[in-house]
Amino acid sequence: MKMKKKKLFLSLLCAMLLTMLFSATALAASTVATIGGKSYTTLDAAIKKVKSGQIIVLKKNVTYTKPLTINRSGKSFTINLNKKTITFANKNAYLNVKKGTVKLSNGTIKQKATDGYVIKVQKGAALSIANGTYTGMIENKGKTTITKGTFTNPYKKRDIYTGFISNYGTMAINGGTFDGKQRNTLYNEGTLTVKGGTFKYTPDFYGYDKVGSPEVENGALLTNANKGKVTVSGGKFLSNTLCLWNDDNSTLNVTGGTFTSQLGGCFLSKGKTTISGGTWSVKEDWGNGYIYGGTLTVKDGTFKSEWSTFETYVDTVTIKISGGTFKSTAGTDSPAMLISFNGKIQVTGGTFTGKNIWGYWCDENGDGKITVKGGTFNVKELKKEGELL
Repeated sequence: MKMKKKKLFLSLLCAMLLTMLFSATALAASTVATIGGKSYTTLDAAIKKVKSGQIIVLKKNVTYTKPLTINRSGKSFTINLNKKTITFANKNAYLNVKKGTVKLSNGTIKQKATDGYVIKVQKGAALSIANGTYTGMIENKGKTTITKGTFTNPYKKRDIYTGFISNYGTMAINGGTFDGKQRNTLYNEGTLTVKGGTFKYTPDFYGYDKVGSPEVENGALLTNANKGKVTVSGGKFLSNTLCLWNDDNSTLNVTGGTFTSQLGGCFLSKGKTTISGGTWSVKEDWGNGYIYGGTLTVKDGTFKSEWSTFETYVDTVTIKISGGTFKSTAGTDSPAMLISFNGKIQVTGGTFTGKNIWGYWCDENGDGKITVKGGTFNVKELKKEGELL
């Protein structure tokens, strides 16, 4: 009798162990995310339960056809993508950070649609990206900080009027690699700070439009518009056309960085632009900067171009140059390093060097005025036409 009870007990124990084993296996198979030791069958469920300071670890690749919304007011947490991938299957699906403070790291988030967003950060929310790979457009209306990562845009049609990464709130970029390809890489109407990173804008077409204005036709790597504020202290900027476009009523402050333009100049400004450093170069026969409005103040920096250094076209424009190193690689038949068709250029410092180029040219038939009270000009001749005022 005792033997039968023992066999029955062993049978029940085996059944219990098998049940527990099968349950654990089934749970592991259905686990999409974890928080500490707790498992969740969907990432959405983990997001709804996460507490401040906790880390959600993604365990599987997941695909969404609708927005993945984070709506956790007052919560600050991390999503460790854990080398997994979140895929948004159409342009109506994206990571929607509506409320809360979220950190992303260690994985991939991609948008399959060529004209869709991968991330949107709403007003009042905050996002920080530590690293990872992100494909698709990003829009920020809250607060976003990017430390590192690879950011690409698969858009195949030329579109110079929208940004691959658009900021309407507060954004800080400290590093990473960004390539907008057929879209402006960065578009800003808020407050944008760039301390590092590599930025490219490489549309498959650049050149003259119907009125001969490549800088207007082809957009820019970074466009600052609608009272936006941009501060650049570092980073590498490479563009097939303009690197920077500072539009009406906007403010651009550059203290460092490397800016290389293939065609159209390094920057075009209609707002308030201040340059206190950086290395600027243009590969084709264009100048470094074209000023169509507002003011340009140059305190320092290294500028190299085949054509002129700066040109102004509007009678309300003022360019003030108090320092910097300027070099022209012009051939034998080239204009001046400083050109004023209209507006004022005031030089109190800086070194201007160009074997086959004039120091400045002032359109005496227009409203252009150039005042030289300092600086060193190692050029063919100081002036080509007009009067020294």
